[in-house]
Amino acid sequence: MFSGENFYATVMAESARWTAWNTGNTEGVLPIPAYDLKDVSTVVAIIEQSALFQTMVDLLDARDAYTAFHSQRVALMTLRLCFALRLPPLRTMLFSATAIVHDIGKIGIPDAILLKEERLSVEEYEKVKGHPAIGANILAKHKGVEPLCAGVLHHHERWNGTGYPNHLAGEDIPYAARLIALCDSIDAMLTDRVYRKALGSERAYTEIKRNRGTLYDPAVTEVCLLHWTYITSDARRVDGTVTAGEVPL
Repeated sequence: MFSGENFYATVMAESARWTAWNTGNTEGVLPIPAYDLKDVSTVVAIIEQSALFQTMVDLLDARDAYTAFHSQRVALMTLRLCFALRLPPLRTMLFSATAIVHDIGKIGIPDAILLKEERLSVEEYEKVKGHPAIGANILAKHKGVEPLCAGVLHHHERWNGTGYPNHLAGEDIPYAARLIALCDSIDAMLTDRVYRKALGSERAYTEIKRNRGTLYDPAVTEVCLLHWTYITSDARRVDGTVTAGEVPL
């Protein structure tokens, strides 16, 4: 979906979908952004350079049935959240590209830990917590994708400073990382895991709302909740199977 030339096709299709979603529904809906996606020459090189990394992430996700297509889904929700936030085209595309590769650092985590079905030990969990730094280091070594590094490095930071790797808090957390952290959590809640079944859309909505301003950027979360159905609908169909339910708002 987000690989190679399909990246642009996806962005354009979702831009049209955002417009159609809000047509005739103006109450409580943010104004539709006026997007000129032709003026994105500054990110063309980044998207092209990141194509190889996208393939690596797809292979990484495929190792685990529970996280298959995870990065694609997070990228899709991040893209939609960018539209809902009315971010300019440059940031929208950069943030979406960052979301695609946000977990690339897991390539440095042994399968024995990454695919373990039992609860991780403290030592094992500490190794897993190293994946954002591993990912940022991988990207930093390749000229042209440096703008993606901050979002990858800090996508597990939390608004109240309890995240990792640097315990950043509030607006010290890069904006891209704040969006990805929220969408990453949503996808985790909507996904079956070895230790639990998917929470379902309504319960996920409740959990995100409960942690607004604690774990997640309150302003970003507010917009996400306002447009919950738009952002999450069909996001679970990236793999052609499950879809998120809708929460009546």
